[in-house]
Amino acid sequence: MISQLYLFIGRTLTDGDYYRVERLKPPLDSEVRHGFTLTKRTGEQHTVAQNIYGWGCSCGDFTFRRDKRGDVCKHIASLEAVGLIEVQT
Repeated sequence: MISQLYLFIGRTLTDGDYYRVERLKPPLDSEVRHGFTLTKRTGEQHTVAQNIYGWGCSCGDFTFRRDKRGDVCKHIASLEAVGLIEVQT
């Protein structure tokens, strides 16, 4: 049986979007342990992956603003909220 997981990521039902969640398939980069690709209906994709330093995301929020806030992006937080990943703090 093939099933797909969709996550709604947003603050309200009018302020978010649905993402299709797919597990990254091997072969993975030598530094990547495992991860997921999140794809919006528009085709925009973000990759959430774990390496030896922890979880990271390819989105601009994680890349450019994470160091200032000291927390994770909405993509990582959403995967953690549904139990697909565990973020060490």
